[in-house]
Amino acid sequence: MQEKEMGGAKVEIPYFDLNNEFVWGATAIMLSEVKAILKKVK
Repeated sequence: MQEKEMGGAKVEIPYFDLNNEFVWGATAIMLSEVKAILKKVK
């Protein structure tokens, strides 16, 4: 999670580090799920 300020409030936003680029939001959540599934398949 990454902390950002939005509208004067601090919120935690899910992110996924992909080759030093930040992917955030729903895409980050989906990538995290795929990563977890692939770890189980190994």
